[in-house]
Amino acid sequence: MDKMNSILYDMCRLRENYDSKCIMNKMESKIKFSFGYNEGRNRRELLAMFPKEIADVLASDEDSYISSSYKSSILDDNPLTIDFLRSHRRKEFSGKFFLDLRGNEVEKNLNRRLNDSDLDFLFDFIEKRPTICGLHLPYNNITNHGFAKLSDFLAYQGTIKYVNIMNNEITYLDQKKLGEAIGKWKVQCLNLRGNKIGRKGGETIAYLLTKNSTLKHVALGETDQTVNSVISIADALIQFGGNNTLTKLDLTKSLLTTNVGELCRHLACVLEVNRTIAELVLSKNNISDLDLEILLEGFKHQHVLSRLNLSCNHISSHGAELIANILPQAKLKLLVLATNIINDSGAMALGRVFSFSKLTFLDVSMNHISDLGMTHLVWAICRPMDGFFIHGNKFTEYTAKVIHSQCIDLALDPKTLDIRLWFDDTGSIHYTRRNLWRYSDWYYYVPEWKKNDTIQHCCCPFRGGIMVQLQSDD
Repeated sequence: MDKMNSILYDMCRLRENYDSKCIMNKMESKIKFSFGYNEGRNRRELLAMFPKEIADVLASDEDSYISSSYKSSILDDNPLTIDFLRSHRRKEFSGKFFLDLRGNEVEKNLNRRLNDSDLDFLFDFIEKRPTICGLHLPYNNITNHGFAKLSDFLAYQGTIKYVNIMNNEITYLDQKKLGEAIGKWKVQCLNLRGNKIGRKGGETIAYLLTKNSTLKHVALGETDQTVNSVISIADALIQFGGNNTLTKLDLTKSLLTTNVGELCRHLACVLEVNRTIAELVLSKNNISDLDLEILLEGFKHQHVLSRLNLSCNHISSHGAELIANILPQAKLKLLVLATNIINDSGAMALGRVFSFSKLTFLDVSMNHISDLGMTHLVWAICRPMDGFFIHGNKFTEYTAKVIHSQCIDLALDPKTLDIRLWFDDTGSIHYTRRNLWRYSDWYYYVPEWKKNDTIQHCCCPFRGGIMVQLQSDD
């Protein structure tokens, strides 16, 4: 206790004499502290200001008053604290917790974003709390070295099931360094979107798919993949003895090259052989009608895929007709064709086969569909939908009247539409865009929608399917 009191006294004297900012936390009967420094002094000068007794304590690895995990952030201006991490735990429906440490939220509190030096303290916090099952770390400054540390941690920490590390500074995944740890992961969802890991990183992910037997969701959007790395991933999903657990694959804007035909050709082989992938996201890949025709070849023998996202591509009405031809035989329940160049003939083709399909969610918003195609599609709706998105097309109030009639006949549920109908004083009908969450399970979790339920927004980025929910009608 004398030594402890001496440390406290010297730290207070240092703060008074040298205008340093000291942070002291008493936890688990140990004194843990770190210090900042003024802009006019560097760290070496400030360390020289410490009395010899405190310098010896800082240099000692066996000291009982300062934990080794805390030393990793002892030189940070605003280090992580136990209270900060406790306040950023979020509870999910299963009763487990995940850490929500988004970069912008961290910066509001610490005036900086997380970096590699924070991970040791973060891992120490998780080890003592087995109820934490997920890490949500997007938009921080974690680098290749930090991801290697995270990989080693995940190899022996089996409680973490969901990892979202999108939009950090990871540029390379070393298969040699990660190889042994990857096979021991218990992670079910891995989101690497926005990290420019390139071809080598894609090949490492392919190796992960062959060695890991727990991974269910992988997001590789905007990671600068090449045709070679996509081929490696496809081989990992096709080859005998390969991965048979992956259910969701996100390749949004993944390619550096424009050779989209090769991407679609290998994905068609995956759909033809693989029997586990239920969701495929191919947004922003410049997919044309010709590329789409190659991809749809995989549906001739496909019996699993139920969700397909082709938004933000170059699919025209001919591509919509190709999709309509396979809908009666396919098991697709969700189809997203938003932000393409589909016109009336494509909408009419989808309408003709809608009653023979299994679709419960259809998004054709932001296309070129006018009243002719949209009314044909609206009249074809003959069962309750989980979502029907049409905003951003070229239809008028005439289509709004048809939608209103379908809502009165209970063929359409107004809660599933992305437009709101309203009448003015003269009785004329109008429509405006409705405030709906266009939700993807790589970012948010929303419980499955049930009638008359009030759904609260929850930022768990790990579970669920693509669903939408009304935020507010006011």
